Amino acid sequence: MEFLKNVLTLFNALILRSLHAVDTGKVLEISPDVDPEPTPNRTSILMKGIYETIAKHLIYSYVDYTSGSVFFQIHALSPWTEIVCTAELQSKGVQKLLRLPSGERFDAIITDTSLNECFYGFISKFGSPPVIGISSHGILPWTSTFMGTPENPSYMPHYLLPYSDRMNFIQRLYNFIVVNYVNFIYDYDVILTQEDIARKYFKEEVQPYWNLERNFSLFLANIVLGFDYSRPLSTNVIPVGGMHIKTTIEPLPKDLKHILDEAKDGFIFFSLGTNLQFEQLPKDKATTLLEAFASLPQRILLKGAPQEVAGITVPPNVILRDWFPQNGVLGMKITATIFAIAFKPKFIHS
Repeated sequence: MEFLKNVLTLFNALILRSLHAVDTGKVLEISPDVDPEPTPNRTSILMKGIYETIAKHLIYSYVDYTSGSVFFQIHALSPWTEIVCTAELQSKGVQKLLRLPSGERFDAIITDTSLNECFYGFISKFGSPPVIGISSHGILPWTSTFMGTPENPSYMPHYLLPYSDRMNFIQRLYNFIVVNYVNFIYDYDVILTQEDIARKYFKEEVQPYWNLERNFSLFLANIVLGFDYSRPLSTNVIPVGGMHIKTTIEPLPKDLKHILDEAKDGFIFFSLGTNLQFEQLPKDKATTLLEAFASLPQRILLKGAPQEVAGITVPPNVILRDWFPQNGVLGMKITATIFAIAFKPKFIHS
């Protein structure tokens, strides 16, 4: 990858570390997260307060969203992406990137395709270099469309449905309807809404997003043989699931190592992922979970912000922290159970 001397990446910390590992040149990154493992060749632009802004303006709570029907969840995509897109483009980090001259050139742009399409405006701004798409959610139906990889609903279940690759006729029919309906909503609502929002912020002429997507050079898919159902892939779709797993495990902080060493019955690592935090749960649900944890003999590593959990008693066997060194925790030799929602990489690691 020596030809990649100047790369713009939108969100992907794991890709950034890989670029550094192969001695790539300059990398410019923009992300709502601070990477705890920065590399010398990277310039990072932080979008501060994005998660808080999104949580403040959400039309539906995450609990309401996941409790709704499949078609309710599909229709909620557009207003949700509108909130996210607007918050990101208004952030100081993105405004800084927008002030870069249009003459700035990159050898490639790496961008998230999981409902962050408003960033496609940077493709036009910086001269339409080769674009590499990536998604932590595997291969979404609309990704199959613009990358030209087959999507057969007769044995490829939609991610919102609780089906396997062995569906009966009614399930296949319902899956067919859902897959095509979500593609319709994406093509004629979600993508057009994000394109309209982007035109308000990009001074340069923004190419139609529908065309931009169909000119992506490569797509890195978070799928792993053996974990995901079998499916055909076009040559421009590369499975990279598991790339976040480190070959070497760094030592745990002394206090955490002591806690886990003392866990004679093992431990459970419990996380609700990135978008949904434990402290965002309704009080009754959070209390129910903690009461269940209190009845278990294992130590519970619970990801959440201690300062945000007010008025709730945390059992003595629960260690509540806003961050855990996941690779080190799961590398412990004692028995561990992992429970994670909406965060596929955690499942692959376990």
